[in-house]
Amino acid sequence: SLHPLAAPLWRNGENVVFEDGQVRKSAGTQKVATALDTKPVTGIIDTLTDNLPNLVWGDFDALYRYNRDDGVTLERDGYDAGDFLVAFQEGAFQEDAFQYARGRTPTLWSMDNWGEWVIATDGVNTPQIDKMDGSGAADLTGSPPAYAQIVVRIGNYIVFFNTDMGGNFAQWCNTDDVEDYVNGAAGFLPVRDLSSEIIAAERLGAAVGCYSANEMVVFQYIGPPYYFGFSKALSGIGAVGKACVVEQGARHYGVHRQGFWVCDGASYQYISPPLLREWCEVNIDWSNGGKIAGFLNEGRTMIEWGVPIVGGTGNNDTTIRFNYEKATWTFRSYGITAGLAKRIW
Repeated sequence: SLHPLAAPLWRNGENVVFEDGQVRKSAGTQKVATALDTKPVTGIIDTLTDNLPNLVWGDFDALYRYNRDDGVTLERDGYDAGDFLVAFQEGAFQEDAFQYARGRTPTLWSMDNWGEWVIATDGVNTPQIDKMDGSGAADLTGSPPAYAQIVVRIGNYIVFFNTDMGGNFAQWCNTDDVEDYVNGAAGFLPVRDLSSEIIAAERLGAAVGCYSANEMVVFQYIGPPYYFGFSKALSGIGAVGKACVVEQGARHYGVHRQGFWVCDGASYQYISPPLLREWCEVNIDWSNGGKIAGFLNEGRTMIEWGVPIVGGTGNNDTTIRFNYEKATWTFRSYGITAGLAKRIW
């Protein structure tokens, strides 16, 4: 073994970046706003309202909004913390007659823009709409899904994935009407090529890449009379949580138990080196893998993922960073719980 004085300069690339043949400190951060409480942020999006940049974010039971004029405001709170529904078998009162009919707990918020409005869903409650007019967030109307894990806008449609119709279902609104899920072009579609529920869905060019635990399909607009369809699935690639897939150009980067991967919708490749795969298998708290959250840090040509660590807080404790131009890996000593690519701010 090495003499202590001959040890490497660092044990890992924590809080540094490798660029121009040098090792530099990671860039700092700038505080934008202070949350109204200390609960972890579990989803975030920005929107431009009357030429004023706004941030909307959520935690496990509330949605908030920030802009420079109004500061931080509570858009809505008191969201259901999860269902415990009891099913009776033939009316008999016995221990084994009680069972979970639907044991749902809030997951990360999934959010997307509809013009200046924000559509948000947490996997338990009725999807929310915030029209950014000062009235706060409210239940989406027009017979949307009772709940959904993921929301993505595709052109003139809002599409929900993994809904109360089934874990492999997509359900969308009428053309140009986010408050109508019954008439006209509104519809739904099951994805029967997937072996599990849809765990993550992220825009991929004009389409959406949808990931189960071990497959990926492309969901895209095909026009009347069916409006949307799925391509054949790729096998051997999947997602561990709804926020672990990140769009960069015409590619997705994501997290699977087998490692980190890159996918263009037609093929995929695992990119994490063996030592990193071993580190992740031992150190990531996979029981909380659904909380892994990634975002595009385009200024540093990086994808960053906050991950929970074994023996940690149960939330994301550290951040793994991949430079997609230089194919280098580094760490941050703190964990992000939600991230947003630079767009308005």
